[in-house]
Amino acid sequence: MNRAYRPSACNPLTSTSIMTGSVKPLPLQALVYRLASTGVPHGPFAADCILFHGAAYLPGRASLRPSLAPCHVSCVPMPTSSRPRDSAGSSASSGGLGQTVLEDLHRSDLTHTFQQDLKDIYQFYLDPQTRQELASMSQTKRWFYLTFWLLKSSILRLSPSRRLLLLGSLIFFVYGLGSSMPFLIAGFAVLLLVLILELKDKLMAQDELDTGRAVQAALLPRDHPYVPGWDVWLYTRPANDVGGDLVDYLPLEDGRLGLALGDVAGKGLGAALLMAKLQSTLRAIAPGYANLADLGVATNRIFRRDGLPNRFISLVYLVLEPESGHVRLLNAGHLPPVLLRNRSIQELPKGGPALGLMDGAVYAEQQISLAPDDYLIVFSDGLTEARNEAGTFFGYDRLRRLLLRLQGLSAPEAGHRVLDHIARFMDGARASDDLSLIVLRRRSVDTPVGRGDAPTDRTEAGPAGRATTTPADETA
Repeated sequence: MNRAYRPSACNPLTSTSIMTGSVKPLPLQALVYRLASTGVPHGPFAADCILFHGAAYLPGRASLRPSLAPCHVSCVPMPTSSRPRDSAGSSASSGGLGQTVLEDLHRSDLTHTFQQDLKDIYQFYLDPQTRQELASMSQTKRWFYLTFWLLKSSILRLSPSRRLLLLGSLIFFVYGLGSSMPFLIAGFAVLLLVLILELKDKLMAQDELDTGRAVQAALLPRDHPYVPGWDVWLYTRPANDVGGDLVDYLPLEDGRLGLALGDVAGKGLGAALLMAKLQSTLRAIAPGYANLADLGVATNRIFRRDGLPNRFISLVYLVLEPESGHVRLLNAGHLPPVLLRNRSIQELPKGGPALGLMDGAVYAEQQISLAPDDYLIVFSDGLTEARNEAGTFFGYDRLRRLLLRLQGLSAPEAGHRVLDHIARFMDGARASDDLSLIVLRRRSVDTPVGRGDAPTDRTEAGPAGRATTTPADETA
């Protein structure tokens, strides 16, 4: 029989009363108010970074993390290429139009941004079958059909009123080509009106995403956990403004530490909301379960009841016992963690079904022991499925070769080495999926603590940046 649920904290994303197995998300406006009232940091630092914010405690409730010593804050700047809105786009509000245009002309990434925008248009407006048909055409025929299909798809995606306005502007343009200047001017004015309306919608949606990004950053752990005799390093990077990956830790009784890495199916705001629900659920009920298999059953029941259709969550939740080196682990449909020991790799057994996927799912608790200088590495599929400009996946084989060369590094150094290689492999390509990573290492008696937790200038944040590595860093 499991002990009664004992919520260890009240998450600001949920209602104040967390009942057994019931976690209710608050509306977005209430989330912002709740976070502001609890003193969560905000401003450019919080908005421009993926922070490990408030994992085991809420601001003003430091007593909820008695087993953890203070740590350095780890700030990982968001890759600008992963944001839909240009990072310099806000400068127009602080300067004139001419100054803004001059600053735009001096940007070094204009060519890359333009090329990426063209690829995004191609991927967004054309379905896979249409893209396959285009690939089989001659160049002249391809450009003709590409122009027609892009125009058709963009018109069909407009609202009825704007669709009629756009078609009217095209009629005015065609009629005005017969040297009728008033019709040309009218066509341009109507087209400009449609563009202004679409831009208004885009900016309003972007403001909502910016708010969501700030809220999500406030929910993630503020720092890396400090565990005597261990290196623990956490990292997450969303593909878009908000992501569906969860990286979190939770201090437990008797000096134990709970660690979670979850991956919600899909990306964007919907995945981010489910991620927040998963975090709230784990914080509320995980401390009350002595058996992780039962925790998996209870969590799956909650997401089958409260989840969305066709949405499921993969999860690795582990409990570290620092003194003995034992790690108990629950795997619910996630990629198996990897044990690195004596320059050999052991993939842990696969787990049960993903959370929310099916009723009556059964889970098993896995147990392993880490000896000094052993590593346990947990990662999301955003790592192995990272792609370069040619569309090639990083893949599991490259990851295995890379992990074999991490022996002897501290957990932060090993994590940064992985990110370096991912960034070099992607070579500026836009991230297509959220990427998360946990590196857990049991230190040898004579091994010093890893040098710092925050990334240095050896790599820009995440795969969307171009990494600068030391000569010793070879491509995996």
